[in-house]
Amino acid sequence: MRSIYSRLFTFFFGIPPIIVCILLLPQAGHLALNILLITFTVIGALEISGLLNQKGIPVDLSLAITCAGILPLSVYLEIIAVTSVETTLIAVVVVFHAILIRQLFGIKLAGTQGILMRTCADMLVVVYPGFLMAYVAKILTLPSPSTMFLIFIIIVFVNDTGAYVFGMLFGRRNAGIFPLSPKKSVAGLIAGMGLSVGAALVFFRFYPDQFGHSLLFSIIVGLCMSIVAVLGDLVESAFKRSAGTKDSGHVIPGRGGILDSIDSVIFCGPAFFLLMNYVVKVV
Repeated sequence: MRSIYSRLFTFFFGIPPIIVCILLLPQAGHLALNILLITFTVIGALEISGLLNQKGIPVDLSLAITCAGILPLSVYLEIIAVTSVETTLIAVVVVFHAILIRQLFGIKLAGTQGILMRTCADMLVVVYPGFLMAYVAKILTLPSPSTMFLIFIIIVFVNDTGAYVFGMLFGRRNAGIFPLSPKKSVAGLIAGMGLSVGAALVFFRFYPDQFGHSLLFSIIVGLCMSIVAVLGDLVESAFKRSAGTKDSGHVIPGRGGILDSIDSVIFCGPAFFLLMNYVVKVV
């Protein structure tokens, strides 16, 4: 029960500051929220670097963390019209080239045998969470950005919290459906999916424009977010199991590291953006 209370505590005391940033601090293109996203990206990059180091895979921390943070930062500059979408794409190209070229100058120190491994490690730190978080930031480029981001974050977090709580309470006999995460249960998955769809329907009631006035589309959004959230959680579980650790870090009570709390968020970001920017136009 203690873990359930810790999870609920984190939810009820972690979500309000984010909502405050979304609704009450929209100034300068949601500067406060973007600072939060960039901070999470940098801490997440540190955590994934730590997992890689536990496996004996070296990471160029200064380069990887800088490159990871640049991606959501470039999206923010796009939001406030300092740069354009094309500039953001250029930033992505520059980041990947920097990682590839870096290997050319580290041969004397580390040798050639580990070039592939080091390159893959640096790329992972940039993509997870940097590239994925950039798409979370891009949600703020959608029409009615405050409302869109609120819809996104609530749907994802009610899925995570609901799945965990109901799984702990009612999932002991139906757990173990995913070898990577033995505590995940059928009860938790159903509860998370139901809560995600329910949250989407509530938002549809008050903000039908955001869903193209389509009740069916709001249900699809809830279902998709629930499925992708589970996949995001499983991906991070795979990374942690490979590194032989339970948590990515120890900064959040009841959750572990930043990645333990935002794994579903960063995985759902691209899916939500694509759904609300492209699919909604054809429903």
